[in-house]
Amino acid sequence: MLGAVMVASGGTEPAAAYPGAPWFEPNRTYDQNFPDPAIIEVGGTYYAYATTTGGASLPVMTSTDLVTWTARGDALGTGPSWSPVGPSGWNLWAPAVVELPGGGFMAAFASPTGSGNRRCIATAHASSPLGPFVVSGASPFVCEPDPNGALDPFLVVDDGVPWLIWKNEGVPVGHPTLAPRRTGFWARALADDGRAWRPGSTTHQLLETTESRRPWPGPVLENPALVECEGRWLRVYWANDWVSGRYAGGVALGSSRAGPGPAP
Repeated sequence: MLGAVMVASGGTEPAAAYPGAPWFEPNRTYDQNFPDPAIIEVGGTYYAYATTTGGASLPVMTSTDLVTWTARGDALGTGPSWSPVGPSGWNLWAPAVVELPGGGFMAAFASPTGSGNRRCIATAHASSPLGPFVVSGASPFVCEPDPNGALDPFLVVDDGVPWLIWKNEGVPVGHPTLAPRRTGFWARALADDGRAWRPGSTTHQLLETTESRRPWPGPVLENPALVECEGRWLRVYWANDWVSGRYAGGVALGSSRAGPGPAP
């Protein structure tokens, strides 16, 4: 759990702040809602990003010890043009950020399309980890055909090549127009600047859910992450219903960052 936060200065309380997710008020500690955090390290400083909260579309904090955190405000400059804008900005979920090999920083996050609960993945770029991150393009970078789209992006660089990982939400049995489809994780290599798919690259499936009658992992996989360990790639994830006692983390092994792994 992230520690208390000191806020940046300036501004007035946004409409999107609410009890449990208060505004990052100037020069005050903040120790409440910072959901779905992602952390990177740059030059001895840690940068943490979260799902939209406290009136910030892409909240960012910094720390040098992973204990005391200082809020730096909203790292988003320009959000996705295809996504609805709320009272105080875009409603972004589960961001990921990575430093690109050629310089600069790339962010990825899920944003609503305006069609029911459907979300798709946008990517954005900045010269600083503090932003402002700017989304380019008039359409999502990744958008699955599933009714609820794509979520939970993760970014990683391997041997100088950036990769985007994401989750498809799945299609339930009995859908009126679509064939059933399990939830799964997918990976594809990006161009050096992260603004397009790498020429010649293809999409690889990393994992998919097992039969839903099994008590774990059940019908849901989410929050993928890849960690290299002693020459192998650990696919770290969470599974099952997050409001139940069956919700837990899992690990699957793979010989490469994008090769197929065993069933979780």
